[in-house]
Amino acid sequence: MDNRFYFGFNTSEERKKRRKAELYSMSEQVSTFFWDEAPQHGLEMREGQQDMSFEIVDALINDQHFAIEAGVGIGKSFGYLVPVLLYSKRMNKPVIIATSTIALQEQLWRDVHAVMPLLGLNRDVILAKGQTHYLCNKRADEYMCDPKADPPDALKEGIKQGYEERKDFPEVLPQGVWDKVNVQRFSMKNCGSCEKKCKYYKVRAALKLTDGVVLCNQDFLTQHLMKLRRGQGGLINSDADLLVVDEAHNLDDKVRSATTERLGQGMLFGLINRAFRELRFSDQSNVFGEKREAENSIIAFYNCLKAQVQKQINEADQDIRYADRFFFDQSSSSIELLKKMNSAIHNLSSSVQIYASMDFKSSRSAAGSDDLDAVTDSLSELLSQIDDMLIWIEQHGSNTELVYCPKNTREIVRRLYFNGDKRTILTSATLTNATSGTLEEQYSYFISNTGFPTRERGCLSEPKPSPYPYNEHAMIYYCDDLPHPTREHEAFIEQGVERLLEVLSISNGKALVLFTAKADMEEVYSILSTKKSSVQGFNSAAGIIAGQGSE
Repeated sequence: MDNRFYFGFNTSEERKKRRKAELYSMSEQVSTFFWDEAPQHGLEMREGQQDMSFEIVDALINDQHFAIEAGVGIGKSFGYLVPVLLYSKRMNKPVIIATSTIALQEQLWRDVHAVMPLLGLNRDVILAKGQTHYLCNKRADEYMCDPKADPPDALKEGIKQGYEERKDFPEVLPQGVWDKVNVQRFSMKNCGSCEKKCKYYKVRAALKLTDGVVLCNQDFLTQHLMKLRRGQGGLINSDADLLVVDEAHNLDDKVRSATTERLGQGMLFGLINRAFRELRFSDQSNVFGEKREAENSIIAFYNCLKAQVQKQINEADQDIRYADRFFFDQSSSSIELLKKMNSAIHNLSSSVQIYASMDFKSSRSAAGSDDLDAVTDSLSELLSQIDDMLIWIEQHGSNTELVYCPKNTREIVRRLYFNGDKRTILTSATLTNATSGTLEEQYSYFISNTGFPTRERGCLSEPKPSPYPYNEHAMIYYCDDLPHPTREHEAFIEQGVERLLEVLSISNGKALVLFTAKADMEEVYSILSTKKSSVQGFNSAAGIIAGQGSE
């Protein structure tokens, strides 16, 4: 082969030309699917759905990020899945689709497997849930062997059956029990030595290699992008250059959540003890003084936080004993205590790592000292950017936490999602804040919160309205006069049911009722089921659809 020809054929410009040619060819395939093949499969295309797919292809051809508001009933999942799946096949690259809840992830799993046969595709599909959804074999073994534990039969039977995810176990398994056996901490290095490779380990390993479709939540995707940004290697194959964010109206909140740090006194003590146990017994005495100094500095700082909380309770004009969030007083004394705590933890972590590195025969985990390092890195970042951070105190019973996050996540979202070689497709039923004006004016709130690029680098789509006539067939009932759901829970449920019965009598038993807690949903459902005869048209199976507002 002529080396000069080979070199010329693989220049950056030639690769761009080949990519664009593939995308133009893909555009023709998208058109053929919607106009010819889909009707043959009995699929009725919805208004706006085809336009959405074609607009996504155009954005890819023009190397642009893309945002679209697609109302409920448009069929936006199929609208973006067709071009995205074809893109993955033609470019032989993984694509990442992120949404906000487990329920939507599982729905997408079904949608992907419904669309692929229609397109003649057979791509690898990985459903990546958060680690706490998976069973940790090591923690489960420790719990089952603990003489003080009393594992329920549902757990024993599930483990015997080889269940690996929370959804496999029956609902009767208490969440408190599941929290004792699920994956709480994970590292490819330390978990790789586990004799029984858990499902989560397999998922995380597969994510690094896949060239198919990754379905995850927005938190997971944000963590992946943050790791790439830091040069640490991501959670997913770094070849993925096409991201889809469904329910994108949640993106700024999800990024804020991912960048929020929580530090509790008990958590810090736990990390110190784990790091201390990484040392040989003979070496522990060498760092005992630093361990004691770190613990004393933690006690001093959190006593300061507790004093701030009590002061705010005492000086409040109203009863705030039941509040769980309090202001952090950034006085010189509290900041000085925070600096001392950070310095003491850093010194301990460094010493532990030095002595642990001398034990060449040790196969013990270094997770504890690594976590201490991560704490000091985070606190150092907080102290260096304190004017740009939101800081507060949370009090839950006797547990006090310092919580902090960036004031403005716009720049973070912009750097993670709209920088570099990756292209992002964002879709939701609620992205616009106006129904008239230019597209930039209609999407102005979304642009302001996320830093979405406009003009050459970003493409805004004309909103696709829902085909459902909401004004004719639906109304929203909202009330703010019920008892407090936490402080007066029994009265809240009782009066809430009475109010709901009034509404159901008007709607003939038809309603979508949203809850923020699954336990409340089940309690109300149980009560209504016993009273269904008093509600015209109410059917316990289908007359009321109970949904959880958050997962």
